[in-house]
Amino acid sequence: AGNVQIELHVAGSVKSAASTIAGIVDRKDPEWGEHKQLAAWDHPVVRQLNLESQLSDHHIPIVYTDTKKTAPADRIKLRTAITDAYIGITSADFVVAHTATMVMKTRPGQLRSVSLVPSIHICVVHRDQIVSDLAELYTRLQWEPVHKEEGLTNSLTFISAPSKTGDIELVMVNGAHGPREVHLIVIDS
Repeated sequence: AGNVQIELHVAGSVKSAASTIAGIVDRKDPEWGEHKQLAAWDHPVVRQLNLESQLSDHHIPIVYTDTKKTAPADRIKLRTAITDAYIGITSADFVVAHTATMVMKTRPGQLRSVSLVPSIHICVVHRDQIVSDLAELYTRLQWEPVHKEEGLTNSLTFISAPSKTGDIELVMVNGAHGPREVHLIVIDS
């Protein structure tokens, strides 16, 4: 992870992972304005963190990607909240150890924008979600009963590092097409 500029954090418990996130939120300031807001997936691993109580002293709003509200006004509010967030918190289906790549299936409540739009992306996984390489990843996607039954989604996102581009005059720019900073928290309990 360090070779591709992903900050790796190993947490001994869910509570420790939540504390790590609180520390990141406390240390980092938004790139624009002074208002701190988080966007987070509506996902079991993320919900286990109980971030509301962890961040209650900070008075920082957390917007969860509850896609059950389908009214156009609700979708616009959600989109705006994700755009306004300076940290996005997700999980992943797998992490490929060989390349530190986070692999995410797109599902309701797990919008790709949470990992792409905010300046800082935090991904939280359990240790058993780590696979050694792409061969193991594709084998598990094809043959494990849960993944075989669900099948592939319309979008399978691979995140291997913070966003970088050298498109303009060969000058390296961080964060042009996604987050400038990526944190991977592995819960090893």
